[in-house]
Amino acid sequence: MATLEAFIRVLGFHIILITQQKFIQGYVDQNTIYDPCKSQPTLIQDAITIGVAFIGDITTWYNNSDVRSNVLSPCEAPLADKLTNVGFISIFRPQIDQLTLLNVDNGSLISLSNTFAQTVSLLLYAQGMNKTILAGPRSFMNSYGMVPSFTTIIDFQNGFLKNFTWKDDECLDCAQSSMCLDNNCVDPQDRCTADSTNSSSCHFSINLAFSGTDRKKKPLQSWYQISRPGRFSLTNIYQKVKNDIITSIITIGNAIDSPPPLG
Repeated sequence: MATLEAFIRVLGFHIILITQQKFIQGYVDQNTIYDPCKSQPTLIQDAITIGVAFIGDITTWYNNSDVRSNVLSPCEAPLADKLTNVGFISIFRPQIDQLTLLNVDNGSLISLSNTFAQTVSLLLYAQGMNKTILAGPRSFMNSYGMVPSFTTIIDFQNGFLKNFTWKDDECLDCAQSSMCLDNNCVDPQDRCTADSTNSSSCHFSINLAFSGTDRKKKPLQSWYQISRPGRFSLTNIYQKVKNDIITSIITIGNAIDSPPPLG
């Protein structure tokens, strides 16, 4: 398996943790695994280590560039070697069963656009019980524009990651200047490729929710709030929760470079 050192470029990410249940006083995160390629059984209120990798054309993720074949794993040599030379990767640790937003800042969007000639795709991954679990590759930037956000439900079985499921927003919030592509809104490219762009109005995010059970078989329930995207806008759901509670923002790089002490 590839180590974290195999990846040479890290983007600017932030986590926004949307807390909806009380923390257990004095609780210590018991997951000390910071490598998404290693197995990590988890409990509610633990964090899970997830990798997100960015590269150019979506065919890069597939064996022999054939989209009909199996998706390559960032934890194995063929794809890890490609990411070493031409890809971007970041590791983040969302807390189990908390709605979470992974934000990519505007400077990183400009870097991605310039590096990959405005054609960018991504993939999420983490280790399950016996294999690496992948969120199927998604294109999010092309010559027209950029998908501003994706949402995925992270499913666990007895504390082990079982599956990632992308949830499309069915273009419910597309602005007049946007287009709908594969059930996702695409905003015009020039909004996020100028250094003068207001970073507060230009960003890309991955919204996370959780389902299944932790390693004590306690059910995870944050998925329910986004289980009916046809009736509610996912963007509005996250924005409402974000406005109603106190959010915690941490820098991904600091979280990985300076992990909390064990014990």
